[in-house]
Amino acid sequence: MNLLVSYNWLKQYVKLKQSPQEFAARLSLSGPSVERIHPQGAALEKVVVGKIVKVKPHPNADKLRVVETDLGSMTKDVVCGGSNLNEGQLVAVALPGSWVKWHGEGEPVEIKEAALRGVNSYGMICGADEIGLLDRFPKKEEKEIVDLTALNLKPGTPLAEALGFDDVVFDVEVTSNRPDAFCMVGMALEASAILNAPMVWKEPKAPKMKAGAKALPLAVSVEAKKLCPRYQALVMKNVKVGPSPAWMKERLASAGVRSINNLVDITNYIRLELGQPMHVFDYDKLGGKKIVVREAKAGEKLAALDGNAYDLKAGQLVIADAERPVAVAGVMGGEESGTTERTTTIVFESAAFEPVSVRRTARALNLHSDSSQLYEKGLSTEVTSPALARAAELAAELAGAEIASKVFDVRASVYKPLVVPFRPSRASALIGVDIPAKDMRRTLTALGFKVVGTGERWKVTVPSWRDHDIEGERDLVEEVARVHGYDNLPSVVPEGRLPLAAPDRALVWEDRAKRALKGWGFTELMTYSFVSKDVAEKSSCGEQEMLRVSNPLTEEFEYMRDRLIGSVLKIVAENQEEAVEGRAFELANVYKPRKGDLPLETPRLMIVSWSRHDDGRDVFAIKGAVEALLEAFGVRGAKFARGEGSDVWHPGRSGVINVGDQMLGGFGEFHPQFLKRFGIDRRVAGVSLDFPMLASWANEAKVFSPIPEFPRVKRDLAFVVERHLEHAAIAAALENADALIASVELFDVYEGKSLGQGKKSMAYHLEFGASDRTLKAEEVDRVLETLRTKLTSDFGAEVRS
Repeated sequence: MNLLVSYNWLKQYVKLKQSPQEFAARLSLSGPSVERIHPQGAALEKVVVGKIVKVKPHPNADKLRVVETDLGSMTKDVVCGGSNLNEGQLVAVALPGSWVKWHGEGEPVEIKEAALRGVNSYGMICGADEIGLLDRFPKKEEKEIVDLTALNLKPGTPLAEALGFDDVVFDVEVTSNRPDAFCMVGMALEASAILNAPMVWKEPKAPKMKAGAKALPLAVSVEAKKLCPRYQALVMKNVKVGPSPAWMKERLASAGVRSINNLVDITNYIRLELGQPMHVFDYDKLGGKKIVVREAKAGEKLAALDGNAYDLKAGQLVIADAERPVAVAGVMGGEESGTTERTTTIVFESAAFEPVSVRRTARALNLHSDSSQLYEKGLSTEVTSPALARAAELAAELAGAEIASKVFDVRASVYKPLVVPFRPSRASALIGVDIPAKDMRRTLTALGFKVVGTGERWKVTVPSWRDHDIEGERDLVEEVARVHGYDNLPSVVPEGRLPLAAPDRALVWEDRAKRALKGWGFTELMTYSFVSKDVAEKSSCGEQEMLRVSNPLTEEFEYMRDRLIGSVLKIVAENQEEAVEGRAFELANVYKPRKGDLPLETPRLMIVSWSRHDDGRDVFAIKGAVEALLEAFGVRGAKFARGEGSDVWHPGRSGVINVGDQMLGGFGEFHPQFLKRFGIDRRVAGVSLDFPMLASWANEAKVFSPIPEFPRVKRDLAFVVERHLEHAAIAAALENADALIASVELFDVYEGKSLGQGKKSMAYHLEFGASDRTLKAEEVDRVLETLRTKLTSDFGAEVRS
């Protein structure tokens, strides 16, 4: 989270004497980090006050004027098309070398001295939107220029100086566990502790009605106290809705907030000042003059302030009147109960809402706001009171409002601050530096903690605004250490031998598999563990449903996948037009649902190959990759067998891989109908492996086979068999036929009309050898004859000569 902090505004709460650069450096070292410094006058560099001496018609353009302008040290002609140009008028003039936004849009453009329609123009007379001053000088007409006459300024004065733009705005990063620092008072407390500067801010007093004044009726109740631990409201009357004063607009603008009207600006101002979101209702639009904090009912709707209508779901927290929801709690108010220029009586809301409830509701509705961003981080129940008091002060000051009710305060329980035991010596030991106990006490006190005790037994009371991030003694030690300054801690080079953790066997094999596959030309995929309902349904095949996430970030992440196939084929479908051929893999976890327990998380390996060819080469590529992987892992005894097919695998072009009596996975071509679900119109082959099983069979031991002492004899053997016969069975029969057979390798399979229907020709490379002699031709011929006989008798083969 980032907060824009005006240095001048911050000084209203804490006495600071440091330069902006020094302040930013000190704060960044011990507290929230200042990412950028924005001098407010930088955008107005070389923009000065000019006085119109004379307005003359342009000789070549009816809509332009030649304006003789006094710039202090000189008088120059400036060509301008403004609609409100008068002699004696003070205007903003952008001199050559300055930068403006043309009509307030697009990127800044550098102003140069140039001829416009034949007349030389020295700079540009600007409209408010062109120099970023539209909030301060609203335009009534499209071509209206800034009129500074009422400010009685001297020509030639730099505009930034004339308008008091001597401020600096810091862009500060606030960590998500510190919503208390996401406001001006919170930032002032940080600055006070870090820079040892006194706070000057005082908490506003609780609002009270005037003696004898009659209260307006209002009933406030909270039905869902777990989701709303505290709700406060206050009625104010005689409200005059209008524009905010200049100081309010400037402070809001410095924080990047646009001024709307005094009531809306008050709620935004308090959010920026105290970190407490607020909302304001039009009292006269609340049905039954009731406010009920409850869960939404099925079928209820709300037209929100963003102009959209939202369907509410049961369980979502809403603010309702006697008739209908009027706001989504902690997220956004409703349009029908919002204030307008005709509003005269209002109800301020200041409340604390359960952060998870706000986050779930905001995401379910896809409705986010500055308020929901804060509530999602967790806010204290005790900030609502000063926020409501401050709102009453500002409403009285800026809108003439009067208090017309008591402060309604409904809370779930009495607040009990957290008390943490603290030992100064333990803190010094953890930090590694001896910090005096008095300095620790000063630091904690400056940060708002209440410290009681002496010696080694302190009791530290956590301030209400820190009750979400301070949990124990170590958190207090961290507060002391950071304010002391991490840069002040001694730097010591570590000595000795670095401890090395024992390698995780599973991770070692995962890394080896990834390295091997990438080395063989496969692209690694990294997809999310969550998939959409569409992908879940496409890849389920009627099996057990995937685990649904109760609060998904988006519809694309609604289910936890229990297989990789959906994620991988989605990638193939998205890339099939651009990459007509491809090989890829993913090694990642899948999540199997378990009743009454967390899902079983196990890694799976999926490898895929696709191309424009229909000759089965992708299946062979997959099979080759698996064989190479098994060899790299030292897995012995793996067998490939024909599969029966399924909704996923092609019935005639797929199989299974077995190691021992365990099935390692399935491989082959995916079923065409299954691919159509993903919009894939070509053949895709793949393999899905149980990676933990594969790793369990892995063996790092290397088996040495000596180079044969005697030469090998090579022969080729070709024969015709029935098409349904498998290579594995034939190869096994050949290998086991005789002890002289050293290796069997299939190198060709052919099918054609010349062989007859249902036939195929298979050809093998055979190697023969013996460990004690060189084989004679007669011995090899004898073994070949044995093989021919066996092929004929066992497989009905017709051996080709």
